[in-house]
Amino acid sequence: MQRPAKPQVRVPAPKSRPEPHAAAHDPSRSPLRSTSRLAPAETFDEALHRQARNAPWLLCSIGVHAVVAGIFLMMPSPAAPPVETAQIITASNPEPVIELPEEPEVKPESRVESPEPDPTRDVDFVPGPPTEDPGREEDTEEDRLKGDESNFTDHPFDHPSTSAAIGVGGPPAGMFGYRGRGKRGTGGSGPTGGTPKAFEDGTAAALRWLRDHQSADGSWDADGFQHRCVGASCSGTGESAHDAGLTGLALLCFLGDGHTHQSGEHRDVVRRGLKWLRDRQDAEGCFASRASQQFQYDHAIAALAMCEGYGMTMSPLFKEPAQRSVDFIARSRNPYLAWRYGVRDGDNDTSVTGWMVMALKSAKAAGLEVDDGAFRDSVTWIDRMTEEEFGRVGYQARGAGPARTAAMQDRFPQGESEAMTAVGVLTRIFCGQDPDKEPLVGKGLALMTKKLPKWDADAGTIDFYYWYYGTLAAYQAGGDAWKQWSAAMKPSIVDHQRLEKGQCTYGSWDPEDPWCPEGGRIYATAINCLSLEVYDRYPRVFGVRR
Repeated sequence: MQRPAKPQVRVPAPKSRPEPHAAAHDPSRSPLRSTSRLAPAETFDEALHRQARNAPWLLCSIGVHAVVAGIFLMMPSPAAPPVETAQIITASNPEPVIELPEEPEVKPESRVESPEPDPTRDVDFVPGPPTEDPGREEDTEEDRLKGDESNFTDHPFDHPSTSAAIGVGGPPAGMFGYRGRGKRGTGGSGPTGGTPKAFEDGTAAALRWLRDHQSADGSWDADGFQHRCVGASCSGTGESAHDAGLTGLALLCFLGDGHTHQSGEHRDVVRRGLKWLRDRQDAEGCFASRASQQFQYDHAIAALAMCEGYGMTMSPLFKEPAQRSVDFIARSRNPYLAWRYGVRDGDNDTSVTGWMVMALKSAKAAGLEVDDGAFRDSVTWIDRMTEEEFGRVGYQARGAGPARTAAMQDRFPQGESEAMTAVGVLTRIFCGQDPDKEPLVGKGLALMTKKLPKWDADAGTIDFYYWYYGTLAAYQAGGDAWKQWSAAMKPSIVDHQRLEKGQCTYGSWDPEDPWCPEGGRIYATAINCLSLEVYDRYPRVFGVRR
């Protein structure tokens, strides 16, 4: 089948226009030269082909531009100028950091936790004979604690033995240097043979109870700790105004057993507790709520815990709050005397003064700045309160005995306690008075041995506060006073710890003394635990006395 012939399109010749000049018809000046003359029968294709052939400059121009464009695209782009990054520089904040930064983790010491005490086991606690001194592992207590009597002076803080006890010569050696040194678990049998096993077991159980009843914020809540109970709630709430003091008292139990915020089985407990104290410290350095009239008690105990927490680790996290707490104690002291409830209010008492001396002693051991005059003036106050014939120390009146609230006077007669005498004896020893050379120390100890710890609710002899200070004072004095006192601790303290398995109260003590309405079960448990830790908390200032 033949395809039809392609129709021919003819382009009519353009009409000629008159040219004003002859030069307009010069072919040499026309870009298309003969474009004005087309053959009469020329088709559109032929005309297009002819135009392309007669105009090579167009193709050349297109090619040249394409080559130039390609070369341009292939050229590397110049590097963009570097953009200056704005740096925000802020002034350093002088205020304490709210959140504790993580410190390099120290691998906990190898420690075998004491098993839960067996309530059916009767631990025989019989003091060893005076001539025997089995000592602990590695070294004897006498080697470790012996003082140099040839260097004694009448100036309290010129005693080399006092300096050893308070850690002069490089913290954390001295007073804190042998806590948590792997000496526990030796099951020593008596006053110089190491911590008795019954004491170790009681301490371990008490620490577990305190751990389990610590609030999430790190404090110990006097009237709210029961929300941590499992099963039947523990009885014995206290007053919330004393939370700072109770938190300090509980922390002292963990620190006394060798735990810090850096190491030990209970380091998280210590870290949270110290952080809570640090965060609540006010601008003047006080830890306690001043809503309570007796806030200086709470501050002194909290300051004692903060100073020991710092002294055992030298952590910069706690140096400033520890020093500020000591500075507040210094500002609160009455000129040339002691302390009571206010800030330089001219009032003094033996009880608050005892806690302040304890805090300053630990601060001194930690290498913090402490006015030594405070120790001398504290002894001046104790002298004023001491009845010279028998050595009894009064609360605010010479030889008048301990204080009691009106509600507790009948239940706990003042005559059944030598609490202020124990505070006086311990203050004298910590401030450098040798028990062998200061008659008032010996007289005070004689009074204490006539009122040994005894759990008798009907007679009103239960006084945890007295037992705590008496334990520290008798241990520091050593000799027969300590043998008698330590022998009385098992039936009065150890045997009355709650050890019913499966009960939330396990490891605690019932709140049964004159000050439990304020401190509750937390106070009762913490202060009795501290009594059981006496062998490891502070070395003897004057060495072993027989």
